[in-house]
Amino acid sequence: MFSIYNCCVKARHQQDSKWSFVVCVCAIVTQVMVLGIMRSFGVLFPVLMAEFETSREKTAWIGSLCISLALFAAPFVGRLSEKFSCRCLIMTGALLFVTGLMATSFINNIAIMFITYSILTGLGACFCRTSCFLIAAKYFNKRRSFATGMITMGSSLGLFVWGPITQVLLDSFGWRNTFRVMAATCTLIFLCAMTFNPNVEEKDSVPEGAAEKQNIGESDDNDVENDDNNVENDDCSKDFEAREEKMKILDFSIWRMPQYCILVSSFSLMYLSRFIPVVHLAKYSEELNISADQASFLYMFLGISGGMSAFLIGRLCDVKWINIRYVNRLGILGCGIATLLLPLAKNYISVAFYSVVFGFADGSFITTQNVILLNIVGPKRRAAAFGFGCMLCSLALAAGPPLAGFIADQLASYKFAFYTAGSLNLLSAAIQMLLVCFEPPVKESDGESNTALTIKVVTVSEKVCKERQHEKADHKELLGGLYVKSLLKKSSSISASVESIQFL
Repeated sequence: MFSIYNCCVKARHQQDSKWSFVVCVCAIVTQVMVLGIMRSFGVLFPVLMAEFETSREKTAWIGSLCISLALFAAPFVGRLSEKFSCRCLIMTGALLFVTGLMATSFINNIAIMFITYSILTGLGACFCRTSCFLIAAKYFNKRRSFATGMITMGSSLGLFVWGPITQVLLDSFGWRNTFRVMAATCTLIFLCAMTFNPNVEEKDSVPEGAAEKQNIGESDDNDVENDDNNVENDDCSKDFEAREEKMKILDFSIWRMPQYCILVSSFSLMYLSRFIPVVHLAKYSEELNISADQASFLYMFLGISGGMSAFLIGRLCDVKWINIRYVNRLGILGCGIATLLLPLAKNYISVAFYSVVFGFADGSFITTQNVILLNIVGPKRRAAAFGFGCMLCSLALAAGPPLAGFIADQLASYKFAFYTAGSLNLLSAAIQMLLVCFEPPVKESDGESNTALTIKVVTVSEKVCKERQHEKADHKELLGGLYVKSLLKKSSSISASVESIQFL
């Protein structure tokens, strides 16, 4: 008992250690509880429509706003993670989540459900979800992609578990007691949070300037593997960074990266259509005369195929020669093609086959998306990149299921709603083709490859610093009041890129 307490509270852990995997397992359990319950809203969808006599569109807003808020508040939770530990944040989220579910079980007006379920539960889910991914990035280095994939798998595993369980609870106890059972089960999150010890010795091997290249498959493996990239800056640089950090509420510097802007735009379009099948699948099955019990198993198929995909893709993302951009794009295409063909499904077998295909493609997308958002920048801007990406995706997510519900209400059929969702998926994949325009060309000079000149400009005191890095001289010099870092290599053509500028 003392050993467990020591590991949870006092001990200082290494990255990629045994305790890292304990933290990963607890993060997965948290995802199973939180996101599994939220994504099972589709099972509750027909019951709530019948109970409150509402339209598809209005009922869909409840679930979509809840899931949307779980992403929208991510930048603020990411910022809070720099002031408070992930353990504190996830406990706060668990309290909000349990309170929201319990309060929802007592409501008699669906309008109040927008407060208890959409806002309280959604905000609590955001605290839990964001903290799980940030703690994984903190505890893992070499196996970060795998850990991210496993935690992402928790969402699909949760759908696999909670889809059928929700239907059983509805049949046995009614929808009110179903929410109460969910709330009681989610108290397990408090125990999982105890393992999130903030004392971790981080040794990130990817510098700020190289993180983006790693994500788009262009980084130098030697740079990624060499821990010397993390040599601490001199006192003058540290002082500047400390002053700069105090002035910022949110870090908007990531929007100067064209690749990040393109990828987030693509992800947002994908999220506009991604949850349309998940929310409306049970109601669509009802129109095909598929029973509620059989429809609940469709969510199990979605979950198990998505979980298997997240596990496999998480492993593949750690393979150096695999470009995760392409894996992400294939996942989006798979979702789009499957959803375009869904209106052709007329029986349970065909809808079940769709659930498996869509779940696998969706798992490929969401796993690589999280890896991209966590690794596209260095450690200092990771929370901002992940948070802003989730926030913009959430805005699209909020509109998706209600839009499909509106189309289905107006046309009395889901056919054109699914055509719209599939087309948006294909457009999302097409937008990523713009990344080709921002890939730096590879030039050869006398048989020798180019050497990139990285210039980092910040304000400093009048001091000339020197350091050694990669066994080459690397000089930091004061030029006109600017602090310039450069790595020069003779007999090579040099290209330069400015990372940041700050005037005195």
